[in-house]
Amino acid sequence: MKNSLKKLLLLVGLVSATCFVEAGWGLESTAYHEAGHALLSLFVPQCRSLDRVNIIPNGSTAGECIYLPMSDEEKGRLRDQPTSQALPLIIGLTAGRVAEELVFGRADGYQSDYKYATDLAQLICNYEISFSAERDFLIQKKENTAKEFSAKQLHVASSERIRGHLRNLAKSADCPSPYNYGSNDTEQMYSSNQLVKDCYQVATDVLRKNRMALDMVAQKLLAKKELNANQVRALVHNATLTANCRMHSRL
Repeated sequence: MKNSLKKLLLLVGLVSATCFVEAGWGLESTAYHEAGHALLSLFVPQCRSLDRVNIIPNGSTAGECIYLPMSDEEKGRLRDQPTSQALPLIIGLTAGRVAEELVFGRADGYQSDYKYATDLAQLICNYEISFSAERDFLIQKKENTAKEFSAKQLHVASSERIRGHLRNLAKSADCPSPYNYGSNDTEQMYSSNQLVKDCYQVATDVLRKNRMALDMVAQKLLAKKELNANQVRALVHNATLTANCRMHSRL
């Protein structure tokens, strides 16, 4: 389990500082891509704290979403609860593609995000299986039994924990029907591809619900090229007020 945890922590450290879109894509696509990343950091608890977001070309990147360094407290939570802390990163990594597909019906700059999301998902699945195996070994030792758990039982146990973490995140992000994320089939073993798909669905539900904020942040990025976290929060606040006013005007 220690080896699985070490690999997971290393990759989290690599991807938690920034999300970027590769150079070569249209400016408007880049703005929506980065706006998607930025908004998920505000709407999904335990996502990395936003520092700033820009659509300024820099070498091989057309824009990037930059996060604050992890605090000692955050690092401690990551070591103690790696799955619940790493899942928001996968959701955040999918958000750029989600934003582009919601607006344009296709996504261009998702290759690096998808690779990191898939790698993280695989490490989470591996870690949870290792965790199940070690936990069951300790139970056997404590109870002085020789009972052995099958590989399928370990996979199912780890899948149930992953599914529970994902549904808790969806609920805390105020997603509709949070308990629909992840199959209800207790015999289903979680694959890394399925985990990425489920995280993608969480990001889709969050951004679809906050489409006005997505438009506002993307359009402001097109005008100013860079926004700090407070500016993004102000735009989200304005979008919420506007949406509420429109809702009341229809009543």
